[in-house]
Amino acid sequence: MALEVRLLGPPSIICDGVAVPLNGRKPWVCSPTCSSNNAWHDGPSPIYQIALPRLFTWGSGGTDATSQLTDGPWNPIALPKHRAVFSVGEHFDYLYDPQLPCRGAKGPCPYVGPATDDLVTMFFAKYLPPELWPNLPDLIPDNLEPPPLQLTPAQEFYAAGHLVGQKQFREDTHCEVDISEEPSTDRVVPYVLNSPRNVADRDVRERDLVPSFNTLGEQAGAPMPWVDSQHPTGGTVVSAGSTVHMGLHSGPVP
Repeated sequence: MALEVRLLGPPSIICDGVAVPLNGRKPWVCSPTCSSNNAWHDGPSPIYQIALPRLFTWGSGGTDATSQLTDGPWNPIALPKHRAVFSVGEHFDYLYDPQLPCRGAKGPCPYVGPATDDLVTMFFAKYLPPELWPNLPDLIPDNLEPPPLQLTPAQEFYAAGHLVGQKQFREDTHCEVDISEEPSTDRVVPYVLNSPRNVADRDVRERDLVPSFNTLGEQAGAPMPWVDSQHPTGGTVVSAGSTVHMGLHSGPVP
């Protein structure tokens, strides 16, 4: 049942040790295999060689014993990383209902698959956002919890069943999961050029960064000054707690 999702070029899902490419940003379904364990025996494990976002899921049931990452092997994995451990989850519980020739035991929860669908969807939304929605990662919590959807009747026609797996999972008393995450300490500097001072101050602080304003050029009694320069520039990756220097100017925004 072990599933590792990691961002590569192109992005891929690792399912039972097999890389499944995500061509054209469209996820592929991991086909089940009859492998008896997922241990890595050919040199250093690749999970320690790639410093990119990773999502790991597995079950604590007996058929998934060799897929589990205890704190020892988990701690050295580079940030950011997420893991979900399904209580008493078995190897093929992602595909709960189909009759599979190499299925052994079956866990008590029928919603491991839908819950994992939601986790993977939120993982890609956070680390591989759509081209025209660059601020989407800021809206995704580190625990990858899907938001409550308030859909219009027209939207429900197209989005029925979308991001409902976690809800189904939580409502079933047979289902339990332990989700943990260690987000990156890197932060992306926001674009604040031409923003009013108060807006720029808020945007920078929301990224766990420290705003610093140079008031040179500000005129007494003028309307709220706006940012006419910033360093580092928007989009730069810095460490949390770094300072963003901004120059202010009064008068009409060009």
